[in-house]
Amino acid sequence: MLMITGLPLFFFELSLGQFGREGPITIWKVVPLFQGVGIGMFIIAFFIALYYNVIIAWAFFYLFSSFTAELPWQSCDHWWNTDACKRFDTKNCTAHEGIMSSNGTCYSKLQVNSSDWDKLNQTALGMKLPADEFFQ
Repeated sequence: MLMITGLPLFFFELSLGQFGREGPITIWKVVPLFQGVGIGMFIIAFFIALYYNVIIAWAFFYLFSSFTAELPWQSCDHWWNTDACKRFDTKNCTAHEGIMSSNGTCYSKLQVNSSDWDKLNQTALGMKLPADEFFQ
């Protein structure tokens, strides 16, 4: 589709537009049947420009957010965090075959009975990292 219609229309509009010193809407008045093509090209270019500016704004937002002393996605103390946000790193706890509770205490399988272990496991499954909550 691109090779059959897209590129020929693009090159035709580009060469005709440079020759006639006109924009995409006015240059298609040469062929009244194709005036809608010029309007369509303008609308598509407009929406692409809007979308590109949104992407650039996101990039600048995260770039300047990363220059602060505490990253916004580093802690659970913000308005967007839920109760499922876990404030503690579980790597050391799970490396020793333990499970971390919501208050940050690491429990080993030897310290708790099986029913408490299941409860801790259920609460641990529902927990999310602050970065997960920030970016979603």
